[in-house]
Amino acid sequence: MADSDEGTRDDAGEHGADAEGDGHDHGDGGHEPHREEFHADPMGHTRATAGMTVSELVDGYGDAGIGAAAVNEAGDVLAEMFENDDCTVFLSLAGAMVPAGMRRIVADLIRDGYVDALVTTGANLTHDAIEAIGGKHHHGRTHDPEKSLREHDEGLRDEGVDRIYNVYLPQEHFAEFEGHLREEVFPALEADPDADGSDAVSIADLTRELGRANAAVNERDDVPEGPGVAAAA
Repeated sequence: MADSDEGTRDDAGEHGADAEGDGHDHGDGGHEPHREEFHADPMGHTRATAGMTVSELVDGYGDAGIGAAAVNEAGDVLAEMFENDDCTVFLSLAGAMVPAGMRRIVADLIRDGYVDALVTTGANLTHDAIEAIGGKHHHGRTHDPEKSLREHDEGLRDEGVDRIYNVYLPQEHFAEFEGHLREEVFPALEADPDADGSDAVSIADLTRELGRANAAVNERDDVPEGPGVAAAA
């Protein structure tokens, strides 16, 4: 009976294997599974070496993935835009670009002819003018670890300081900016009304006069910081 039982079990094992077999190897036979989306394209690993330029580093990102690959693609798109004389380049500014320290980069791009049209928030133009006439943004912090966020901001308010994330700006600079508008910008706009005689002022006209006034005060008062974005535009 033992021999008979073993034979039965062996036969069943063989028959079971045959019954489950579907003609495909499931990993032990060296065959790769069928894949529609996946194609072999091994990830490269970027190196940073002494003397490497920013351009070389961004080129190296092309072999990488995730954010690095996106930076590489953005660099390629930017280079193609700048090299194509028929391409009209719009630069859009949002967020605290000027308070965060990007003012010179934007102004240089415009002044050097890389940008044809600027689309920006009024806040960036405000902070640009503040720097042009002698105001400065300062390093700060988002919170005081010994206080609640509310207590931290209320303390800054009591000191007359505005916070833009981790950047501080004394409030008196806003008063100086308003005086700049009243004394240097608005009179020129009032002296040159629209052809139809209306009091309406276009954004282009306002930005032009703001840039002119920023540059004039910047030079007159010998401000260490340059005249900035509006003046370049």
